[in-house]
Amino acid sequence: MYWKSILLFLTWPVLIAVSLFLVQYVVKKYNDKLEHVKKKYEE
Repeated sequence: MYWKSILLFLTWPVLIAVSLFLVQYVVKKYNDKLEHVKKKYEE
């Protein structure tokens, strides 16, 4: 039982880091798309 709590303790930061990374990735992709659309409209 003791090692399970350690595992949980180690898993949380990893999950948080991964979700933050995914959010940043999605935001970057979205921003790139937005810039592309803006350029299209400006022409």
